[in-house]
Amino acid sequence: MKLIYNREKLARSFGMVATVAPKTGHKPALQNVLIDGATNTLTATNLEQSISIHVVPIESIGDHKLLVPAGRM
Repeated sequence: MKLIYNREKLARSFGMVATVAPKTGHKPALQNVLIDGATNTLTATNLEQSISIHVVPIESIGDHKLLVPAGRM
């Protein structure tokens, strides 16, 4: 598994997606952003609304999914 993104584009897209993820709640998994290497998307939801943004990687090897805490970037 290997992902390489343009830092500025990833940070901007991550910031937009992370606004939907709840800060607190009963389901800790919702406080994350899903990075899907197979579809090259960033996705977040709060079960009422969701957002998904396509980000073109510089390099992507393998199909993978990764949850990153929304407050991380």
